[in-house]
Amino acid sequence: MFNATVEGIKLWFYKVIPGLFISFIITGCLNHYVKPNRKIGLIYIILSGILCGFPIGAINCIGMRSELNKSLDNSKNNTQNNKKSMADAKFMNNIIDNIIGYCNITSPSFLINYIYYNLLNKSVNYMKFIVCTYLPVIILLFINITKGYMQERIGRKNESVKLENNIKDGMNDKFITVFDKSLNAAITNSLKLCGYIVIFSCVSALICSFFNNGIITCIICGFIEITNGLYMTSCYMENDSLKYIILMSINAWGGVSTLMQTIGIVGSDNLNIKKYIYQKLMLTLLTLVISSIMIYVL
Repeated sequence: MFNATVEGIKLWFYKVIPGLFISFIITGCLNHYVKPNRKIGLIYIILSGILCGFPIGAINCIGMRSELNKSLDNSKNNTQNNKKSMADAKFMNNIIDNIIGYCNITSPSFLINYIYYNLLNKSVNYMKFIVCTYLPVIILLFINITKGYMQERIGRKNESVKLENNIKDGMNDKFITVFDKSLNAAITNSLKLCGYIVIFSCVSALICSFFNNGIITCIICGFIEITNGLYMTSCYMENDSLKYIILMSINAWGGVSTLMQTIGIVGSDNLNIKKYIYQKLMLTLLTLVISSIMIYVL
């Protein structure tokens, strides 16, 4: 257990924090100023989730939904404005609930530096690797956002104007105040992540001590914790094609550890856990299919 704890802390310090800590601060500041309308809000939470990685995608989605709820409270005195705000907020809340699992993925830094260069050792074509990672995300995002628009049947262009006028009461806050709040949140979230990473590092060590079969160990560890699951798969799997497909699938799933980290940071009341798990399973399944096609067909 001692060695597993040390390895967990080293993983957090050397692999997670260098890129994620600054991302916490930057997105924390941006969250204060970005308005949660249809265009800017959706683009922001999708890009920040893809570029910054776990758990920032989920944090930004929940933060955006919180701002939408505030906008509704501010527009209650105006019946017409409230009706328009309600429609916009309902649309965005529905979209966020249906894409949060697809925005909360591994960061490009972890993906390229750890998985591609370290574990795969550039044994797979780089473009195939990128396609297998992001094409399933793009497809599922497109399907769910399109479905949201079709359900709402929105054709009015100026519906979100009233909503924008009633949000972000703190837009005039001094930047140093916003930065300080973002820094405090970054420290808190980073320490929480450290705790979860250490706990699941110990769980992975226990799994390895109980199971001698390499494939079973890879699957169980990959289901439980992403980093150890990826590492064990790269070590134990001898078939390169199968190893690649399993690595990509583990990366898409993210592990129970990532789910627990997300819940611990955003709160269980703010996350529809069943829907989130369903989204991660869909992403894993589609990634498995596309990876198999890329390896065995193309």
